[in-house]
Amino acid sequence: MNFDDYQIDFFDDYYPLFSQSIFTMSYADFDDDFQQADVPEGSDAEEAPCGKYQCEITRFFDNETQDGTQRLNGVLKVISGEHAGKVIYKSWLLSPSAMPYIKADFKRFGLPVETTRFSELRRMLDTDVIGKRCEAVKKENEKNTKYANVYINSMLSSLEKPSPKQSEQAPSIYEEAKTTPPETKDDLPF
Repeated sequence: MNFDDYQIDFFDDYYPLFSQSIFTMSYADFDDDFQQADVPEGSDAEEAPCGKYQCEITRFFDNETQDGTQRLNGVLKVISGEHAGKVIYKSWLLSPSAMPYIKADFKRFGLPVETTRFSELRRMLDTDVIGKRCEAVKKENEKNTKYANVYINSMLSSLEKPSPKQSEQAPSIYEEAKTTPPETKDDLPF
């Protein structure tokens, strides 16, 4: 018998012992916590289909791909049109070849990319970019249709009116910006 056969036989002999004592007990320990937990905001949001959208940047987070490559992710919430409330996920792989694209997006966000270190810019995303609005395009990846590419086209001013097709669900800030109090003779300085 070779060593590989021994490992399989050993595991098969003791597997019932492991599965009952370790795995089931640890799950039961979290039953109460699980029942009391609230679902995080936005985690139940439906992803928007491919298209062009006006979005609000709601958060950034870091994680790794399956092969261990670091990745920065942004969550964009669609703010108008038929898909208002749905989200788009924008990801940037952190690699030397991706830095020009990351730098271009960060510049669009209004960050001082020419004078600031990347590590400082990452912190600025959370403090200076969340809540800003942008125009984003989500396109199907031609090489792998399982994935989509997301492009940040431009930033929107907070008073920019959505296109007529999308104005039906526009945030109230647009309406507030259009209304001005009527002028009366008493308001004139002369």
